[in-house]
Amino acid sequence: MDIEEANAFQSLALDIEEEFKDLVEDAADKLYKFIKKFVPKHLMSEYHMFTMVTSCGLVSDIIEECIKKNILTLPERTPCAEGTWIMVSK
Repeated sequence: MDIEEANAFQSLALDIEEEFKDLVEDAADKLYKFIKKFVPKHLMSEYHMFTMVTSCGLVSDIIEECIKKNILTLPERTPCAEGTWIMVSK
């Protein structure tokens, strides 16, 4: 990826950030109910730790589900050893 493509990618990421607002608000409402269900009252002040610990699995599960539904696709070749780009399917 050259600098022009990297800048375009960054610009795209910033553009869609505003679109995530409704999705984030809905997810936050659902996460609140989830936290209230599973976090004991005496640990409620530590909700941020619960959220941090569980969010890694949440993001991973969302990515896996999007791959199953062909919303995201893996490239044929991995561009680097550190990871891979996941592409939004058309």
